[in-house]
Amino acid sequence: MIIGKSNKIKRVKEIAGKVAETSFPVLLLGASGTGKELFARYIHEKSPRAGHPMNVINCSALADHLLDSELFGHSRGAFTGASERRRGLLEATHEGTLFLDEIADLSLSAQAKVLRVLEYGDFKRVGEDRMSHADVRIIAATNKDLGKEMAEGRFREDLYYRLSRFVIEIPRLNERAEDIMDIASHYLKETNPQQRFTGSAIKKMRAYDWPGNVRELMNVVIQASVLLPSNRKTIQAQDLPIRVPAAKSQVEKKVLVSFDEKRKRIMDLFSQNAKIKNADVRSALQVSHTTAIKILHEMEGKDIVAHKNGKGTFYTRMECPK
Repeated sequence: MIIGKSNKIKRVKEIAGKVAETSFPVLLLGASGTGKELFARYIHEKSPRAGHPMNVINCSALADHLLDSELFGHSRGAFTGASERRRGLLEATHEGTLFLDEIADLSLSAQAKVLRVLEYGDFKRVGEDRMSHADVRIIAATNKDLGKEMAEGRFREDLYYRLSRFVIEIPRLNERAEDIMDIASHYLKETNPQQRFTGSAIKKMRAYDWPGNVRELMNVVIQASVLLPSNRKTIQAQDLPIRVPAAKSQVEKKVLVSFDEKRKRIMDLFSQNAKIKNADVRSALQVSHTTAIKILHEMEGKDIVAHKNGKGTFYTRMECPK
């Protein structure tokens, strides 16, 4: 599932959805942990090939001779231990989608074989001389700079131009920071739906740069949830195994936060709770009781609804009219 409502991720999903309707190759570019395989699956599931298999091969995980056998298959007796004929992933993916992850790590000889598959659908099983054929859509991905790889002779230009009819760049998580809490809330709900984040935890997650992107955020949330003491249901800032540099924290304290940013942080609280109180807002924004009241008052009737009971005032998200 691709989670997020930011303009950047919506645009990437829109492009992926349009590309999915074709059978052309797709090249996904993005840093490690940004969700390239998720997008490959999204394209496959939206495509006319969705009823057929999607298979994945990590090009960096296999040596050339193993990659040939895995991708193209082999005949009986092709090498020691090949006691029977075996189909490769190309044949197994016929009429479906083959995802080549970390394609920049292929050797030049392996790249030449992939190029032939892209151009003609032809390949040779290990130990056979005759050509076989498979109808597959290729989606490839890498976190490397292919321009640099080509300039230094490690990646074939003809393969790049064959793959790059559609290039989709997946943004880093810190380039779509407004999606952080939606993603964090999703993984917390999957891990333990009874838990929630405090305002201090939300603030810490929003301040962190997430060099490992969505994968790192997922791991942090799961770890914090599983290791939370059994007598607590709230994840606090100190429970998150990440460290925001002190210099950045000090700079952020001095920056005047706009009302729109304050409003966004308050609305983030509703991803965890149906009701919020003044104390939740004070914790999330690090403001005084009086300032929290003023901000909440400005949002009343537009974004939130105030309710009073014997214990004080609480707030709920305003429902959009149907």
